[in-house]
Amino acid sequence: HTAEFWSQILNFLTLKKAKNIYLEVEATNERAISFYAKMGFLTLRKVKSYYSDGSDALIMNLTL
Repeated sequence: HTAEFWSQILNFLTLKKAKNIYLEVEATNERAISFYAKMGFLTLRKVKSYYSDGSDALIMNLTL
């Protein structure tokens, strides 16, 4: 399962003393945004025309 995978990744990063995880996701990808939010990520900002096709991105962050 994807949630189990993320849990393992977060455990690994915590052991490596990572403090923050940043990611970008296409602003229209509601399924991914919802998943990341459930994993604890917060939306920091929207970046207009982030992708080469002109679509916007959300920058998200998880503080460990």
